[in-house]
Amino acid sequence: MNGYAADGKSESKVDLVIVGAGPAGLVLAAWASRCNLKYRHIDDKLQRIENGRADALHPRTMEIMQSFGLAEFILKDACPIREIASWNPKRDDEEVIERTGRCSIHDETLGRYPQVGLQQGMIEQVLLDFLKHDGGHDVEWNTTPTLCEVIEPKGDEDIEYPVMMQLGRADEEEYSNCTNGTASASKHHEIVRAKYVVGADGAHSWVRRNFRIEMEGEKTDANFGVMDIIPITNFPDVRISCTIHSHKGSIMTVPREHRLMRFYVQLPESERSPEGVRHPSMDLPDILNAAKGILRPYDLDFKICSWSSNYTIGQRIAKTFSIKNRIFLVGDAVHTHSPTMGVGMNVSMQDSYNLGWKLGMVLQGAANSDILATYSDERRPVATKLIELDKKMSNFYREGPSENAYQYENFRAEFSAFLAGSSITYGTNDLVAPIKKPTERSSHQHQTNGDCSSKQDIHSKSYLATGVSTGQRIPPQELENQADGLTWNLQDIIPSDGHWNLLVFSGAVTGKETMTRLNTLSDKITSSKILGNKNQSSNGLQLRTILIHSSQREGIEYHDFPTAFRPYDDEKGYDYWTIFTSCLKIKKGNPEDDGDAYQRLKIDSSRGCLMLCRPDQHVAMICDLEDVAMVESFLERLVRKTIDA
Repeated sequence: MNGYAADGKSESKVDLVIVGAGPAGLVLAAWASRCNLKYRHIDDKLQRIENGRADALHPRTMEIMQSFGLAEFILKDACPIREIASWNPKRDDEEVIERTGRCSIHDETLGRYPQVGLQQGMIEQVLLDFLKHDGGHDVEWNTTPTLCEVIEPKGDEDIEYPVMMQLGRADEEEYSNCTNGTASASKHHEIVRAKYVVGADGAHSWVRRNFRIEMEGEKTDANFGVMDIIPITNFPDVRISCTIHSHKGSIMTVPREHRLMRFYVQLPESERSPEGVRHPSMDLPDILNAAKGILRPYDLDFKICSWSSNYTIGQRIAKTFSIKNRIFLVGDAVHTHSPTMGVGMNVSMQDSYNLGWKLGMVLQGAANSDILATYSDERRPVATKLIELDKKMSNFYREGPSENAYQYENFRAEFSAFLAGSSITYGTNDLVAPIKKPTERSSHQHQTNGDCSSKQDIHSKSYLATGVSTGQRIPPQELENQADGLTWNLQDIIPSDGHWNLLVFSGAVTGKETMTRLNTLSDKITSSKILGNKNQSSNGLQLRTILIHSSQREGIEYHDFPTAFRPYDDEKGYDYWTIFTSCLKIKKGNPEDDGDAYQRLKIDSSRGCLMLCRPDQHVAMICDLEDVAMVESFLERLVRKTIDA
């Protein structure tokens, strides 16, 4: 709805305003598009960045990109990073460096994708192209908030659009006079009324400053220069990632697209002054000269540099991630740190990935707004861990040659799982069921009559699938489609489209007992007010049911399975992509291959389990095939309106 305010300014009403169109803002917009939200997306720049900034995507972030169908577009230009070489002073000649170790960084247990190097602007373009293709809204460049406030209701008053934001744009003259790519907005004011606002506007966040949210932490005296160059050098490891220490400083390198190489180069530390830390006056020739001294006896030069900058290391975290459950901050707006771990953009994108679907559920009427509090509950511990590890890694580069430098593989082991992003485990909250230990009886047998627990006793039986933790993302698994025999990855079967996913691990389906259990489960699902497909439009919650059995697909036919697992549409017929087997016909020629999903997830094929996955692929609950009422109760708590009996 558009109109005019009392003072003549144009006025519009939307579900959501996203401030900032970097990677974090664009991932949030991807969710907004997928959830069909009415939103505005603004950024004070004239266009996306063209070079520099962040430069690496880690395995979990690549999985997130693939959940929107985008991994292939990233991999087309990106440079895979599969190993790191460590260089240190020679023991017998400390004036020159030598390679002291190599370590692989592509651990398939942490994700199916390698870490890749690709500049931020190209990552942003992939997301912008996705939004254009998906029907998302264009980014409104050269647009910035000039005023934002949350309007408090009076008494029992219900304000549908409680956030008021005033927008402005800079004119050409203001932009021509600015020095940092953004200009103060003073023209073309308008007012936007919104239900929610997300500040994804970086370390100098306007949204954070507007609501006077303090950053806690400190800035150090340590300075690094950064340059993206096509190196001309005889350094032997110029196309792999390196950690380099000498008595003249440290360097971290990251291979990039199109022959580029990112160099992070240690610079002299700032001198203290009464006003605080002074940033050293260092330009590109200074950064290059510092790098040359560190790399002795090897030469380094360049003819092409796409970007350079310098920075002072600081580690800070916002005092709060939200204001009144209406204003939210993501990414660098709530946590700032050094780039020495190369994970900042990843954590920022993962913040938005966590928040976006929750806003979608609330705005679609599928969940109570109370679930939005889980954003801070889940992501603040991640940000705290990021700052903790960043301090260790930045000190590693500041302290020069050390025992950790010579034993880099051992040192890096502490960081690997966090860097990959796959180890992130969210604790108990409205979206993650509490874990219950098995009783002596339940650990050895399952019940076949009725539910194992009452609707009020909601809990997760993690012992049924010890290869994944409740609260973690579901690990990638190769499966074979029952209908056509083609191989799929489990993560691709549950893409980021706003659906919850009920994974039914039935075990072997050739036995009479299992099929009896499945028929009972099918009847309960189809009759459920919240789980049955035909009833989902009434409560807004979307749920996809996937059956994964452990028998050879040749031993059973598609139509032998109960109807709940064979969705039917009058126009499109049967959905043949809801039944899979973990028993792959071809196991890559390795008879001891552990690629079977039941083996990897450590599920007893004689018992099976239900696994409820959230729209962000994190496991919310694990329970027995008979525990349908418990799954219903878990989801009913989220639904805004009570489901009619």
